[in-house]
Amino acid sequence: MPTDKAKESAAIAAVDEHINANVHIIGIGSGSTIVPAVKKIAEMVKKDKLDLICVPTSLQARELILSNGLKLGSLIEYQELDLAIDGADEVDEQFNCIKGGGGCQTQEKLVAICAKKFIVVADEKKWSKNLGDQWKKGIPIEVLPIAYKITKKEIEKQLGGEVVVREGTEKLGPVLTDQANFILDWKFDSSKVSNWSDINTKLKLIPGVVETGLFINMISKAYFGNSEGKVQLLVSDIILFVMTECQLQNPPTDGITSVHFSPNNQSQFLIASSWDGSVRLYDVNQHTFRHTYKHTGPVLDCCFPDPSRSFSGGLDRMLKMYDFNTQQETLMGYHDNAIRCVHYSPEMNIVITGSWDSSVKFWDSRAPNCLGTCSLPDKVYTLDSVGELLVVGTAQRKVSIWDLRKINSPTPIENRESNLKYQTRCIRCFPNKQGYVLSSIEGRVAVEFFDSNPDIQKKKYAFKCHRSKDGGIENIFPVNAIAFHKQHGTFATGGSDAFVNMWDGANKKRLCQFHQYPAGITSLAFSSEGNMLAIASSYNYEYGADTQLAPNDITKNNIFVRRVSDLETKPK
Repeated sequence: MPTDKAKESAAIAAVDEHINANVHIIGIGSGSTIVPAVKKIAEMVKKDKLDLICVPTSLQARELILSNGLKLGSLIEYQELDLAIDGADEVDEQFNCIKGGGGCQTQEKLVAICAKKFIVVADEKKWSKNLGDQWKKGIPIEVLPIAYKITKKEIEKQLGGEVVVREGTEKLGPVLTDQANFILDWKFDSSKVSNWSDINTKLKLIPGVVETGLFINMISKAYFGNSEGKVQLLVSDIILFVMTECQLQNPPTDGITSVHFSPNNQSQFLIASSWDGSVRLYDVNQHTFRHTYKHTGPVLDCCFPDPSRSFSGGLDRMLKMYDFNTQQETLMGYHDNAIRCVHYSPEMNIVITGSWDSSVKFWDSRAPNCLGTCSLPDKVYTLDSVGELLVVGTAQRKVSIWDLRKINSPTPIENRESNLKYQTRCIRCFPNKQGYVLSSIEGRVAVEFFDSNPDIQKKKYAFKCHRSKDGGIENIFPVNAIAFHKQHGTFATGGSDAFVNMWDGANKKRLCQFHQYPAGITSLAFSSEGNMLAIASSYNYEYGADTQLAPNDITKNNIFVRRVSDLETKPK
């Protein structure tokens, strides 16, 4: 159902952003929105071996925790929680929140005030401009049973509106909370409320009131999912309402090979190359498709030298330059075999191409002029540069490091062999120029350093990722894509398991994992400002030619643009 999809997308987005190895004690709320969140948490605990203790807000939450195999804690044991995640009945623009539709508001509020961060997840219908616009059942107020008639009378006398005693649906008599108290629902006149903090104080001063369902100045973030699976984010009292992830329309019709943002802090545009022979231009601010141009064969890579031009190459062996302003293309030159990599070095103002003809060529970015050629030991699979250094990964797990100031040199600075045992998929350089990250088809990533000093080389390491267990069998997926966050130095990896992970390479830890995408991740790119991540999701024939063998519907090609936060990308 659409509402279930909305709740699930909001819950998973919140869990992906906030649950990691640094979180140990969390509060778990009640209600249908929390069910997918707890399931996702249980998956992460099992997969990543997280040491996590869950404190419930109700008996229902307690059973949910236990049924998912999570460790149970209590407020008696733990009075300081790293995080609390719960649903909501309504949240307004000022971050006021109504909770307690399920009758758990007192324990929910206790858990929330004990948490360093209180996160709300809900479907988009729970957000409103003012409290009462959507939620018509009133403010839940927990009261002592002996005082409920007195309290009801005083609320109506002091604040107006109508107060009703919440009755059970399957047996006669008032609903009892987990603390054996009654619940009054105050149906207020929203036009007469200007300050919810004052209202909350007045309610709590009335004799007999135990707690209200008004949560004022408590929420850190609120996630709202819609029926399409997109998530909107409301951040603290800044009153910022943005879409955290969108899916671009008119995607390529075959496998997506690369995505790149326009450079120089002008990340309005995104280009994507594809096996369908196209290079497409999108306006990510407007979420619109702008233009396309074609090659005579599949395009394997592309890049932006500036916001108005692109370079691209592929199986037709041609390197093309295209000017989006004039819609004119220029043939820059050829390789003897397919062009696998097209890369722009802003420091050197040159375009670099790597080919299956076992060569790298350097091109003037302004005119059709090949500036030099380097011979490699085998087919080029991947390359990247930082400053004056170029790193090239070829077949047979070979890695060559070249000096871009000496592009006609017949030999590289250094030849290396990958520390990973299987075929290299992607290489990306650290923004601080100290080294590079390399991934393989065997679900591993290696962190390498340029400096040959033995003490520096001792710091290199490799780790497993993009793996899953199913019935005791470990499934291992290629790590196809790597992208660095230039400001924070962290990096994202994308695998054929259709997941994106964020890593803190310096501290050797995973920061978060995003939700699962429709198909494997084939390319990733951060915007220059670091606030957006482009994610290409395409079938990469991990399961062979018979697409029915794949676990998901992988027939579609999708490009997602995710607005990322410091919580997702900054080292902890």
